[in-house]
Order: sequence, then C-alpha cells, then structure tokens
Amino acid sequence: FVNGNYAIFLYTFRQNYENAELFFKKSLEENPNSSGINGGYATLLNSKRNYLEAEIYYKKSLNINHLDANLNGNFSQFLLIQNRKDEAKKYLQKAFELHTTENDLLVELWFYKLAHFQEEYTTAKDKLDELIDLEYKSPNWDLSQNIEQAIKENHPHIEALKEYANKISGLDYSHIK
Repeated sequence: FVNGNYAIFLYTFRQNYENAELFFKKSLEENPNSSGINGGYATLLNSKRNYLEAEIYYKKSLNINHLDANLNGNFSQFLLIQNRKDEAKKYLQKAFELHTTENDLLVELWFYKLAHFQEEYTTAKDKLDELIDLEYKSPNWDLSQNIEQAIKENHPHIEALKEYANKISGLDYSHIK
C-alpha cells in the first residue's frame, strides 16, 4: 500500500499526475482488489478527464466496498460533472448516510448539492456556512469541474460557488469562465 499512499500524495499535494499514475499502477499490480487504490486511481483519471476509464475504476472500487462513504461521494461527483444527476443522487444520498466523521467529505457533499441541485441551494448554502464556520475543509480537493458543469447548466450563483469552493479546498477558481 506504500505505492498507493505515495500516489495519493503525489496527486493530491504535488499535482504530479504523471508520477502519481505510475505509482497507482504499481500499487494496483500489487493490490488489485484495494477499493481505496482503485478509487484513488479513478479520481486521478477523472481529474485528467479520462471519464471512460475513470468510471471503470470507480465501479470496481464500489464493487469491492460499496459501504465506503468517500467512494460513494467521489462517484457522485464524477456523475454530477457529467450531468448524470439521476444516477448521482443515489450515490450522493448513500455517501450522506454512510458519513460518520469525515468532515472533509461532508463539505464536499453539501457543495455538490449547492452546485448541482438548485432546488436545494438555500439548504446547502446554510449547511456549508455552518460547516465552514466550524473550519471544516477539504484541502486541495478540486471542485473546478463542478463549477464548469454548473456554468453549463446556467447556475445563477457562479461567483458564490467559486467562493465556497475556495473556502473548502483552498484552491483558486477565479480563472473559470
């Protein structure tokens, strides 16, 4: 699992996607049935917009461990950025139900509701305000594709989405148009 952990570090904190992919592949050779490594690799592929392959690894990770809140949340994000809301709802709801103490996941889930379900905007905004006041964050978690999809859907509060995304992840989203 050392290679997988290093791959996650390279991907998340160094944004070194090329080397992260090499270490994910090494780890998958050693641990092909690790839900975490399959899910991490799927997230990397998603960030590279390799959606076909990402979906394969997300589904494999969920087949291995369908009770992982993070995997369900990450797969819901994957589906939402492709405007597959009906499918995403199931995984988003499951992630909320399975959530225990992963506060980084909780802010991500409420952000997905804020960005993709306009009928839940006010509730999601209130929940995010509470969580951010408690300093719950998800450092370096990339929400740019969520914002891009919200723009495609003519979301009425794009600047607010960018501000929340920045507070949650610490990343700058001002360049997204």
